[in-house]
Amino acid sequence: MKRNNDLIRAILAEVEKHKGGNRTLSLSKRQFVDTFPGLDADTLNGHIQLLKEVGFVEAAPHQFGWSIVGLTWSGHDFLTDSKCPNIWERAKQVGGDLSFDVFRSALKDAALKAIQGVF
Repeated sequence: MKRNNDLIRAILAEVEKHKGGNRTLSLSKRQFVDTFPGLDADTLNGHIQLLKEVGFVEAAPHQFGWSIVGLTWSGHDFLTDSKCPNIWERAKQVGGDLSFDVFRSALKDAALKAIQGVF
């Protein structure tokens, strides 16, 4: 599976929409496939695992999918920086094919330049 930064962003946005308070967001493979049509459950599950590994979501796998408690501080920060389409596209141009750490740095740099009026 190849990591897809656009899918990572979309999954984080979907988790953020959940207004569960202290409740766990329980997402079955079918719900994710319905939310992200055209993608197979293995790809979605793999990306949720990556989000868990990088520390962007609190989640645990279960028999039918994932139980997601919510976004972590880092997950919120990444999603906030990625919400502006211009910033997101700039980060993809600069660091999209490099490691995730470089991509994340490019996203932060693009966000800083945007607030400074550099681009």
